[in-house]
Amino acid sequence: MTVLGLCGQSGAGKTTALETLVSLGAVVCDCDVVSRLVMSRGTDCTAEVVESFGNEILRDDGEIDRKALGKIVFFDREKLERLTEITHRYIKAEVRERIRKAEAEGEGLFVVDAPLLFESGLDKDCHVTLAIVSDREKRLERIMARDGIDRELAEKRLASQIDEDELYRLSDEVIVNDGTVEELAKAIKAFAERRGLLN
Repeated sequence: MTVLGLCGQSGAGKTTALETLVSLGAVVCDCDVVSRLVMSRGTDCTAEVVESFGNEILRDDGEIDRKALGKIVFFDREKLERLTEITHRYIKAEVRERIRKAEAEGEGLFVVDAPLLFESGLDKDCHVTLAIVSDREKRLERIMARDGIDRELAEKRLASQIDEDELYRLSDEVIVNDGTVEELAKAIKAFAERRGLLN
């Protein structure tokens, strides 16, 4: 089984890339979904986060109040690093378990869909990494249209993400998505064929 790490900035076209890979038979592990799972009520991860940041980050139903937690870590780099260290440990453990299970079930291609692929260290669990990049203006337009937000908010979202130069430096391959959805799908298929992912 090949483990492919997929990343890309918001609005670059990662969702289309994923849809194409699924159509080629890939199993996808969405790390945003895994993150919500490990930080749900009653998990070891939640217990450790509460231990570090206090009961005031819990809602009445026992779930973490993400806004309250965000306020605590947003302006404090040390606290953000602590939160990241806790959550990434549990996320990686869950992703590795899913990789093991998929391999045992005889899957051929497993995609780790991780916005923080390199920051989390999950790239070390992948055989190959692929980044989807796109012109900044195009990404802004896509984010505003997709999320119904204004330009200022879209700019802020992009500012908090990994730099494109870093993606070029760290990724095994980069696909530039400045054309149509069909052109991106074609590029993904060509990548998969070139890398022998369609066995």
